[in-house]
Amino acid sequence: MNSVIALGAALVIAASAGATPKPAPHSDPQWNRALTTAHARLMQPFIVDGLQVRIDRVSAVSTFADGTPPDQGARIIEVEYWARNPQTENIDFFDRFYAYALMRDGSDTDGEGLSFYPLNSNVEFGDVTLTPSMVQHARFDVEVPAGGDVTSLVVFGPLDGAKVTVGLPQLRQKM
Repeated sequence: MNSVIALGAALVIAASAGATPKPAPHSDPQWNRALTTAHARLMQPFIVDGLQVRIDRVSAVSTFADGTPPDQGARIIEVEYWARNPQTENIDFFDRFYAYALMRDGSDTDGEGLSFYPLNSNVEFGDVTLTPSMVQHARFDVEVPAGGDVTSLVVFGPLDGAKVTVGLPQLRQKM
């Protein structure tokens, strides 16, 4: 567990206990405005499974962050997110967070794995323990059908089953 926390130094920004994050346009989320909701927009903080989350950006990319190409007939969507532990005890990020894409034709990527990466690295990370008030700002990649039109992202809380659907604008190719 300590090695996970050490790895977290490269992945997270530790906030002092009880401190309110500094409001900055298009930067740190305003966690005091996180909503308990079934539907959210990009850049809107929300709560899922006791975790505060904000999805900032969703874009189509040509490869996974580590350079791996998508499977035949698939493409990759990269999602930049923030997650904060508002609890008074440590929580395992992956026990509280999972996401999948919804397609216009009604299909989805639920059950498919996600690949998580720091913003500034192409090395995928594993387990992450968030200490109280700890914030993680990172990205994940999800593989979707090549011809599928992604309409929204569902963030799912595996422990309590909470789901928040984030509507997405037309995806742009990230260069």
